[in-house]
Amino acid sequence: MEDFDQVLELCRALHAESPRYNDKPFSEAKARALLTGILTSWTVPMIGIVAEDDGAIVGMLGGRLAEHALCDEPYATDIGIFVLPAYRGTSAFPRMMKVFEDWAFSQGVREIAPGVSTGIQAEEAVRIYGRLGYTVVSYGMIKKRSDNV
Repeated sequence: MEDFDQVLELCRALHAESPRYNDKPFSEAKARALLTGILTSWTVPMIGIVAEDDGAIVGMLGGRLAEHALCDEPYATDIGIFVLPAYRGTSAFPRMMKVFEDWAFSQGVREIAPGVSTGIQAEEAVRIYGRLGYTVVSYGMIKKRSDNV
């Protein structure tokens, strides 16, 4: 809880940088509800992880367990991951992923399936995941309406 306001600011920064989200208004109320849910573990196991530099939060990762659509086996996935631009390429992201992986495997999952969905340096994120042992198994697509309705 002591990190709540700093993590909320990272949510705001992620939203502002993301080509997927920055054309939509940021909802602080929704971000607060999401962070509160992660901290209080709604109805499924969740985890919140931060990367710090001298007391300042420079990265965040929210993760949760889910079930596959066609079987009952659980897997772990991210809710969101963000590292401030000045800390990309440092150990912040791999360290947060290691904590997430350790937590996920301790929950009994056999598979961790993070996504790359914000549009922020997507190709670089895929390369980094590859260096951490992940393989590409899916693609996400978006089509926006051409009018402003």
